[in-house]
Amino acid sequence: MNRKAFFRQRLAAALITIMTLSPSITALADTSAPVSPKCDETLYITMDPYGSIQESSVVKSYTVNGCSTITDYGTYTKVTNLTNYAQPETTADGGIQFHFDEDPGRFYFEGAMDVKENQLPWNIDVSYRLNGLDARAEDLAGEKGLVEINMDFTPNETVSDYFRNHMSLIATAIVDMDKNLSLEAEGAQIQAMGNLNAVIFAVLPGEERQYTMKIGTNDFSFSGLVFAMQPLTLAQLDHVGDIREAKETLEDSADALDESLDIVLDTLSDMQSGISQSAAGIRQLNEARQIISDTKGQVYADVDAGMMGLDLLAMQFIPFREDTENAQIALNELNDNLNSLVLSVDDLSPGLTDLQESLLDLKDDANSMRRNFWGPGAEASDQMSQMEKLAKKTHSDLASLSNAQKKLSSSTRKISAVLPETIASASTAKLSPDSAKMFRQLLAMVQKHGLDEVEDQIRIMLAAYGQTEEEIDNIIDSLAQVEEVQGTIDDITDGILGSVGNTGLTEDVGSLITMTGELLTQLPVVEEWTLNGLGNIRDVSESAAEVCEAIDALIYEVDEITETVNAHHDEILITLEHLADLTDTASQSLTALAAMGRSLEWQLKTVGPTLNAGTKATLNGLAGILDETGNGLSQTDVIRNAKNTIKDTIDDKWDEYTTEKTTILNIDPDASPISLTSAKNDSPRTVQIILRTEEIKEKKADLQTQVDESFHADGNIFHRIANIFRKIWITITSIF
Repeated sequence: MNRKAFFRQRLAAALITIMTLSPSITALADTSAPVSPKCDETLYITMDPYGSIQESSVVKSYTVNGCSTITDYGTYTKVTNLTNYAQPETTADGGIQFHFDEDPGRFYFEGAMDVKENQLPWNIDVSYRLNGLDARAEDLAGEKGLVEINMDFTPNETVSDYFRNHMSLIATAIVDMDKNLSLEAEGAQIQAMGNLNAVIFAVLPGEERQYTMKIGTNDFSFSGLVFAMQPLTLAQLDHVGDIREAKETLEDSADALDESLDIVLDTLSDMQSGISQSAAGIRQLNEARQIISDTKGQVYADVDAGMMGLDLLAMQFIPFREDTENAQIALNELNDNLNSLVLSVDDLSPGLTDLQESLLDLKDDANSMRRNFWGPGAEASDQMSQMEKLAKKTHSDLASLSNAQKKLSSSTRKISAVLPETIASASTAKLSPDSAKMFRQLLAMVQKHGLDEVEDQIRIMLAAYGQTEEEIDNIIDSLAQVEEVQGTIDDITDGILGSVGNTGLTEDVGSLITMTGELLTQLPVVEEWTLNGLGNIRDVSESAAEVCEAIDALIYEVDEITETVNAHHDEILITLEHLADLTDTASQSLTALAAMGRSLEWQLKTVGPTLNAGTKATLNGLAGILDETGNGLSQTDVIRNAKNTIKDTIDDKWDEYTTEKTTILNIDPDASPISLTSAKNDSPRTVQIILRTEEIKEKKADLQTQVDESFHADGNIFHRIANIFRKIWITITSIF
């Protein structure tokens, strides 16, 4: 046997073994026998040169595992036992059963079927061209030129997901390069074994493909195309499941990230205008900084002037405690004088009582004199004598009343004149000239307008001098108490002067004394006036008695005033003490405030240039950053579009490799195979579909050996399968 014949026989044997016996070899190699029967299924299909189905049958190989019965389901036109003489029986549910008397070990049978193109994972269409022109397969045998064989593989959408997502397709052709001039097969793997080239095309699950094989020849002949459809079960495909799971996880994360990015991008878009406004605001702050820097000299000068003013104000408060102590002493002296005055007035009360009784007696005497002058049997001399006595007594009583009234009026006027000045002196006794002047001004405003009218103005003035709110409240309380004491003293003075000095009592009493004296000298002459004089004396006595009652009431009021003054005396002393404490605190606070102001001014002058330069650089830098940030945020739409493009691209590519171009990423490595004949069958161990197109060659004597239809199975399994596919064997080997 020459070398070429050796290669031809070896290659033919290899192809036949791969295409027809691969499930059997796999089954024989399996040493781990399962408990229940396991099946390997191979569907064999012959096709015309264009890919249309002509004949089809399935060969099933069972590992019996000691079972006495095998049940199978399928739509078979004919069933042939390839192992023994057992005949199939039809079951009630449409299946077939084989019964064994002995365990055959492995059992094979063939079931002829009427398979349609749409039941296969792919629709296969084969077309031909000769020298660029469409040609019929029947006309190509023996032709010269460039023959193109075009194969179109279209996924069948009607098959189950398992066959659509798990089955791969291998297309194989054998070309003898001794009989042909050239070979081109773009996208194919070409394996050379001597003069024979095996052209292998691969199609992934769910993938739509178009392949072209070009053969240059002087005498064209073609052994046909062989297609093998098998599930992808390589161990490496486990990673596909991992990829799918990772993709689903990644897709969920990408969707969440996509939504989050949309929110972030929307937020960034909304921030753009705000950042622009912030940049403008920072520039305005920089302008304000420049204004502050330009005007700091005037501010420092004003601060220096303010510190000097605080120093002066603090110095003016220093003597204020001594002044308040003097005011306390003066107030004590005033209180003592007022109490002495009350004692004097109280001493006057008994004299007034006596005067009142004398006036009443005078009235009685006048009435008696009138009766004596006009009474029956009265003598004029006796009446005149009695009247003279009464007149003298009246003259004496009136003189005493006049002296008492003059003393009371004089004392009251002294109190009225001394009290206001004493209060003012007591309030400013220990103040410095400027502080005393300010306090007298405040006191004068209160005395003139009343505290209620000028309180707000006084608060503003004290606040301008740096007084705290608590200090201002204490000063206002002190002025209120002084105002209350001043009002009380004014009421006392006005009451006394109103009752004593303004009633005309002094003039009336003086006139009464003068008239009484004239009466005593002229009594003998003016007897005719006696009656009128006695009536006047009676009237004067009544008036004087009323005056005495008024003076008694005045004395009572003076006692009440004294009690009021004594009751507020201690409070006023406490107020003056608080005022002294207030001035001490104010002086210390003003001194500390001045010191703090100088420290702050020194600090600002020291760090001012550095702070100004740093602030300027910071604001300018921040404004620039915000400008750049705003420019960057203007690209949010670009980022959004890029993000959407990336997501759409990922989605499109995933769809492309799961639904459009291929479904390989839908592979489930753990999925069990599905029977080619019926879903009622248990999951087979292996499934595959072998298809072969009719060869193209010149018509010669038919070398095909006819299959004996009366053949009964005998010999080993290889002999029996060889009888079934004898035509395939002869066809392939004949081309060599």
